[in-house]
Amino acid sequence: SRALVQIFKSGVDIHSETAQRHNLDRQKAKVLNLSAGYRITKWGMAHQLGVSVEEAEKELRAWWGLWPDLELWENNLITEARQTGYTTTLLGRRIYIDNLNTIDRKLKETAERRVIENQAQGSASEICQLAMIQLYKEGFNIVNQVHDSVVMEIEDDHVEAGIERAIDIMENMYPLEVPLKVTAKWGANWGDMEEYK
Repeated sequence: SRALVQIFKSGVDIHSETAQRHNLDRQKAKVLNLSAGYRITKWGMAHQLGVSVEEAEKELRAWWGLWPDLELWENNLITEARQTGYTTTLLGRRIYIDNLNTIDRKLKETAERRVIENQAQGSASEICQLAMIQLYKEGFNIVNQVHDSVVMEIEDDHVEAGIERAIDIMENMYPLEVPLKVTAKWGANWGDMEEYK
């Protein structure tokens, strides 16, 4: 969606922007943003928003109305996956998905959600892995990966320079139209982390 790309490029908070456009509070807009694009059902949305199924369906329709290009893009991904049996990540990895052509509606809708989830999350995972390889090559001591977060140990006298370099590597690992943003946290241990700058 061109509108979404422009919002992300401008640095505007997407949840606040959706809340304003959708006339909702920010928390409900955040729930919609994090669920609707992954094709949550109206029943799932009703549960998350604490509203009736009818109201959830109305909210979902309105949300998709804000980003019609996104819906078209997702529909095209699903159509392509139905024909090929797989979705492809940004780096070209194929992820095969069953039940895209079944007559069972629930199985089919689950498979369609998997197309979107696997394409998005698979691509994010690969970019994170590329960044970890580069971090390792540059001498960073990687302790763990937790979803899209990388836990590293850095010597005390190089902490700030190390954090700045790690952010630079991760934000510029793969060219995307929408800029990747990295939030860094630091602390003596996992339980005492605070946001960096």
